[in-house]
Amino acid sequence: MKLSYTDKTKVKIILLFTMTIIGLPLWFLIEQPTIWEVLFWFMFCRFVTRVANIGYHRWLTHQQFEPSWLGRKLMLWFMVITAEAPPGHYVVAHLQHHANTDKEGDPHGPKQIGFWRLFWGEYDEVKPRVNFLKYYAKQKDAQFVTNHYWKLYFLNLIILASINMWSIVWLSFMFSWSWLQMLHINWRGHGGLKGTPANLGLISNILIGGENYHKNHHDKPRRLIYGKWDTTGKYLVPLLR
Repeated sequence: MKLSYTDKTKVKIILLFTMTIIGLPLWFLIEQPTIWEVLFWFMFCRFVTRVANIGYHRWLTHQQFEPSWLGRKLMLWFMVITAEAPPGHYVVAHLQHHANTDKEGDPHGPKQIGFWRLFWGEYDEVKPRVNFLKYYAKQKDAQFVTNHYWKLYFLNLIILASINMWSIVWLSFMFSWSWLQMLHINWRGHGGLKGTPANLGLISNILIGGENYHKNHHDKPRRLIYGKWDTTGKYLVPLLR
């Protein structure tokens, strides 16, 4: 039986969350890492997910900046190893989300699909207008990554695992962190079932690099700096330009 895209997403979530929940305690038990090793891997995963999100959201979807050659390759690579989604799929869904925020036609509005459908990636089907994708259509490297996303993911997995087998666990943690971050932004950033974009608190913005100035972002999607504590727009994006 051929699985649908949403069924494949569920399988991915179950496998990678399970690997995280089982694998991390085993890593601590077997490897007995130092506090510096734990901090290194945690910060590394935070950095990768942050850069990947810049690629998905601020570069390909909203065209808030033009990256350098190295910056775009780094973002695309990090998009692959996070396992969040093929870039083109993200762009289509998110542009539709902005065009129909919290109303009929919003593919992942909390008000429209509820918490558990949001968690399991059961987004409503979208049929984007052609003019939505003018910018993405020019990004041939992003299209290549979209078309070969899971082949590239497993190739990276094999290479990294051959260097250090525990990297499989950390790649799983990277996905889990990124997925929960996405859930937090989409759910709380729209007031849950209220379905209204809202800016969240200082601590939340520091932890997620400024993405939680959600109302500010919806008001002006092309603006790079979302708010005072938007460390992503202020400090990370310039490194990728």
